[in-house]
Amino acid sequence: MNRPRPPLVAEFVGFPGAGKTTVAKRAVHSLRARKEIDPFFYSKDGKLSPGTRDLVTGLALAARAAGRFLLTAVPTQGLRQMRRAADVLDKVLIARRVRRTLQEHSLVLFDQNIMQKLYLVHEGDRPPPEDLIAMLELLHDDLADIHVFIDTPPELAAQRCVARAKKSLQRFYRGWSIERVSDLYREQYEALDSMARWLQEQPHTTVIRLDGTGKPEKLGEELARRLAELLGERQSQ
Repeated sequence: MNRPRPPLVAEFVGFPGAGKTTVAKRAVHSLRARKEIDPFFYSKDGKLSPGTRDLVTGLALAARAAGRFLLTAVPTQGLRQMRRAADVLDKVLIARRVRRTLQEHSLVLFDQNIMQKLYLVHEGDRPPPEDLIAMLELLHDDLADIHVFIDTPPELAAQRCVARAKKSLQRFYRGWSIERVSDLYREQYEALDSMARWLQEQPHTTVIRLDGTGKPEKLGEELARRLAELLGERQSQ
C-alpha cells in the first residue's frame, strides 16, 4: 500500500508591504478557478499547532540552532539571536506538522513562515549573511519545496507598510515614517538577496522571483500557472 505523499509547500518571502499576501490570495483564487487544484492557504484556511511529537524531535534542532547563533553573536545580540532561533523553531515545527497532517492537499501555501523569521525586522538587527546561510544549511530538510520571492523596491514596500501599519496597533513600526522603514529595508536587502541566491543553488527547492511592482492579478495568474506546472511535474514522477 502506497503511503500518501506530503503536500508541496510553497512559502512567500519579502518585506512587509512587498505584496506577499495579496499575490498569494490571487494565486489561490486562480488555482481554485481551475477546479483541478484546491490549495490549502495556511492561516487563511486554518492553522495548526505543533504536536508533542514535533516538540520532541525539535529539541536537538533548537540546541544546534541556538548554539550556532550564540557562538557568533556579540554579547549584546545574544538574547536577540536566541529569540530568532526560537521563532524559527516554532515555524519549523508547524511546517513539519503541515507535511504530516495535510496530505489530502497537494499544495500548501504560506504567505510567510520560516524564511521570514530569519531576517528583519528591527533597527540595528543585521544578521551577517554567512550566519543566515549557516542556518539555512541547518534547516535544509525543513525548508519549503518552493520559495516565492516578491521583489519589491524598498521604497514602495515601505509606503505600503506604513499605510497598513496605521490601521494596526500590533505592528512595531506603527508611527514610523516611510523614510525610516525604507532605510531599514535597504539595510536588510543584502540578507534577503543572499538567501535567495543560496536557495537558487539548491536542488531540493524551486525559487520563483516575481516583480513586486506588477499588478497583483497578473502576478497571481503567473504564479498559479507556475505552481500548476510544478505539481504536474511532481505527479508525473
